[in-house]
Amino acid sequence: MTLTRSLRPKPRPETPSFKAQRSRVVPSAPTPRSVRSHATQETTLPRFEPVLLGVFGQENAQRALVRLPDGHVAELIVGSRLGAQQVIGVMPDALILSNSTRLHMPR
Repeated sequence: MTLTRSLRPKPRPETPSFKAQRSRVVPSAPTPRSVRSHATQETTLPRFEPVLLGVFGQENAQRALVRLPDGHVAELIVGSRLGAQQVIGVMPDALILSNSTRLHMPR
């Protein structure tokens, strides 16, 4: 079988046929000061070391979200590697690494 002519994809249209519409949610009442103060906390996270952002999942299969020094976010489980270290435990408030390092949730 010989190919006599290569297939070309159809050109993309100049403008999309639909436009995403933005919706804005307007709160029905102002947020109470106590709620605002608990929801917004100013803290400085270390920039050049991993930071534990959160832990989620079932108790027997917990996963941890870690912000890496380069700014990327990784999802880690027991057995994953974080640089030269291996994750040996995921607890509700900490990530335990093979060199006895513990990454704790920032306060």
